[in-house]
Amino acid sequence: LGIGCAWVIVRCGHMMLETNGVANAALDRVAVEVRTVGGTLLAELTVHPEETVGLLKQRVLVGIQDAELRACCRQPVLVAGNKPLPDGHRFIDCLGGPAGLAQAASASVGGPLVLCLVSMQRSRLADKLEQFERSGGDVAGAVDVADAVFQAEHEASLRHRPQAINVTTAMPQEKRAQVVAWLGMACEAMLLDDALLHGAVLTLDRYLSACRETLNESQLLQLSLAALCTEMKLANEDNFPPGHWQRVLARLSQGRLLLSGVFEAEAAMLRQLGFVLFIPTVLTFLSGLSLRFVGKPQDPMETPMQDGRPGPSTPGMALHVVLARLLAELVLYDAELQYRHAPAILAGATLGTALLCCGPIASHETVAAEADNPDSDGSTLEAQHGLLLQDLASYCPGTCGLDGMVRTAELDILHFWLECSQATGPMGQCYAHLRRRHSRLCYVEQFGLGYAGARQLEDASPTDGLNRFHAFY
Repeated sequence: LGIGCAWVIVRCGHMMLETNGVANAALDRVAVEVRTVGGTLLAELTVHPEETVGLLKQRVLVGIQDAELRACCRQPVLVAGNKPLPDGHRFIDCLGGPAGLAQAASASVGGPLVLCLVSMQRSRLADKLEQFERSGGDVAGAVDVADAVFQAEHEASLRHRPQAINVTTAMPQEKRAQVVAWLGMACEAMLLDDALLHGAVLTLDRYLSACRETLNESQLLQLSLAALCTEMKLANEDNFPPGHWQRVLARLSQGRLLLSGVFEAEAAMLRQLGFVLFIPTVLTFLSGLSLRFVGKPQDPMETPMQDGRPGPSTPGMALHVVLARLLAELVLYDAELQYRHAPAILAGATLGTALLCCGPIASHETVAAEADNPDSDGSTLEAQHGLLLQDLASYCPGTCGLDGMVRTAELDILHFWLECSQATGPMGQCYAHLRRRHSRLCYVEQFGLGYAGARQLEDASPTDGLNRFHAFY
């Protein structure tokens, strides 16, 4: 173990069917022997040169039985010499193709090739949290437990993820979209945080998934208010002093329901869910992934987000965060899309989609450099998307194919966004209200976006995002 990182040596020997001919080298398998620096054997694997580095790394991690060694292998990266090997690349490509593989085998004189598995002990998000604390931010000592919390949130979100088929059986998609849109309007009217909206939708969907029966439309208002009631009770007491959430429910019910009826529905819902609450939502992970946009204010005119949380450092960062939050709420309209992907993956995909639609983020330090180099857009986009994947790995370290999961989710979001933007029925009306609500000056100002940023948000197009998606990938 080195300071701050664990090093594991991977020794690779070629099982050559023929020693002459570069083309044959690409078809031969590679014997991989994994040892610690101290010489302890961890795994013996056979790897096809076409196999991705991420899959190889995942197989190595699965083969480690020792709990202490597994704990050291966090945020692992395979390194050849001084060059890190990207998870999404093929093993043979990382060695320079068939010629590089043959050259490496020749240079080793029949002996093993040596790689290193470098594992950083603290995730990128935890490092960002520490930087924020050092700059004077109050994180209440969360740095030391941040990674454990990140991973626990991801595991909890997977363990309690509803079954989309059960949700849509209980409530058809179009009707459910209208319920979600109504909850969004209710939260806006009562000045409730978006986190309550996402939490209420998840609680309602978990209940519908557990019931596995068609819901009577007469119950929609009662169950929606019951889910929102639970989320308000779980929120910060400073935001909901005694009597406040009761007044919110009474106003939203508009005299059609008694509070006692809402409480009875809430009790039945909680019993069905086994009183398991505080399940992380897509917005939970999106808020975490947005940590890298937070820094010392560069502009004295910058305003904080709600509840005193620091906002993005630049207007460009603010635009990406606001668009990602809009897309995260849009995803709520489609249960199949929402629960097809892990919540953490969807959160990363909303930020990735915002990056594709709005282009690379220009910080104060890089604006001038990018202005002098107009061809840097593609490389900057790739670099920033790579940083997003590294941040996402803070929640699910060692996950194989993370880049592919995010890419698939980004494409699903873009297609659904395009479908909603072209819809003319109830779904189109729900989407139109969502766009207006997220573009309102009173909403975007809390993220430091302002009028010009609101116009940019209105101009964001799924078509532009799809075009850049296909060009990028």
